[in-house]
Amino acid sequence: REEPRDLVIDHSWNSFIKENSAFGFSPVSHMQGIVLPPEGIIDIPVLFLPQIMKLHKTLAIVQMMKVNRENWPIDNFDELDTETKRTMGIERGEIQKIPWIYPILGLPQAPHPKSPEVVITCQSKKRVEEKVEVMLTGDFFGENPTPEETDFLVIPKRSSDISYEDLHDKPKNCEFEYEIQFESEVMKSNLESCVALYLIKKSYNVHAEIISLVFNLVFTPKKPLWSHVTLKIDCITYGIWRFPITLVATEPDVDDVMDIEGVGLFKESVIDFRLTSQTRNSEPFTAYFLPGSDPEFFVRPQVGELLPFDTDGTLIIVGFKPQMYSRIYKGTLVIQTEHMYWSYDINGLPLATTPLKAVKAKIDASNKKYDSVPIRRRNFICENAKLIRTRVSSTIKGAPLMRKKK
Repeated sequence: REEPRDLVIDHSWNSFIKENSAFGFSPVSHMQGIVLPPEGIIDIPVLFLPQIMKLHKTLAIVQMMKVNRENWPIDNFDELDTETKRTMGIERGEIQKIPWIYPILGLPQAPHPKSPEVVITCQSKKRVEEKVEVMLTGDFFGENPTPEETDFLVIPKRSSDISYEDLHDKPKNCEFEYEIQFESEVMKSNLESCVALYLIKKSYNVHAEIISLVFNLVFTPKKPLWSHVTLKIDCITYGIWRFPITLVATEPDVDDVMDIEGVGLFKESVIDFRLTSQTRNSEPFTAYFLPGSDPEFFVRPQVGELLPFDTDGTLIIVGFKPQMYSRIYKGTLVIQTEHMYWSYDINGLPLATTPLKAVKAKIDASNKKYDSVPIRRRNFICENAKLIRTRVSSTIKGAPLMRKKK
């Protein structure tokens, strides 16, 4: 925080020497009078507590002197030119302190946005485009800027590292870079080719000091997944903003429907087909049935390699072993590689049967004695007319059917 008094620093570092309250040393660490043994190492904790979204600069200066307060000799003092001696601030062949100067840049990161997290959902093997609008808050362009001063660029990230060259003076043009960051390298390899982002609109509100950026995000997932990604926007003169986005890829439509006709109870029925990778190289794959599929299905092999697309492909065998008659078994087969996903609806059909014709029965189920009994026709009307009392089946049993005359 304090400008060094007995140290000559080149004028190009003037912007780093200004007092800056955003930096400080840890209060629990001693910064003076530290005794360092030969070949010793010292950790110097530097704190960065920015209050505004703006690039902060400072210099960390470490000076070393001998414990006995003797001077350090300069072996090549006579070989140094006048300009070098002036820069080093030495007039004779010895110095009292050896300084190290460390320029430090502090790039603040904006707090997590209060707006709800963006969630983009798409069915696998389909395409969806969503507009993503973000707002950057900060101390932009100063007070009462002119239209030329409020002009800024928004471009895709050019490299993985921020360039800190030529930061002695404030850049003439304000430049923002954006990129999509993934959870891990594995997720990056799965999603990098499925996610595209480009800017469609930018604006700046002078009174609110808010920059609004509208992006178009294209999501074309190849297989089901759920992942968090981050839209990162950084500006070397102001700071870093991060906006979380959730990507959800649902199950795709099935690629085909396969029917397997059974050959008998507890007997395996199979079909086969060939499948290739989508590249010129072989790719490892796994094959399995989704939960909810009938356990009577099986697939062989369950793991292996898909041959390149310019070959006949890898043979996949699918079958089932029925456990009961007249039941249709159902399952969903999935075959996936690192980047591709195939699904098939499998139907296990019961054995087709046809009724027997012109076949003599092995058991005689006829009743010849019953067939020889003569048939006697009954006249129920006459029988009912002869009844004088109700029978057992009547609700009033034994009641006379005819009323007595008084």
